[in-house]
Amino acid sequence: HVTWRSLDGVARSAVLDLDKIFSDRLIRHVVPRQEIPRLTKGIYTLAPSVLVEVNDRIIRVYTRAFIPTRHVQRLASRPIYYRNDLILVKTFTY
Repeated sequence: HVTWRSLDGVARSAVLDLDKIFSDRLIRHVVPRQEIPRLTKGIYTLAPSVLVEVNDRIIRVYTRAFIPTRHVQRLASRPIYYRNDLILVKTFTY
């Protein structure tokens, strides 16, 4: 349940049904399947994060998940072999 006040001063309220939004139980990501290494026992054990942004009359639902990769994604102080992108899943306008 989300309650907020939009920029025009109107009190607003919404109920987000996360079970319905994520009913397929899939993890959203932008990594090509061939770039993802085989998982141990074929099971992904890390829980993705769900983020909710409220901005005036718009609610956006995002997800972020740790996705291992076969190749280096960034060179920092050490090579990084994963992606952790913020993915927009659903937008609601009130």
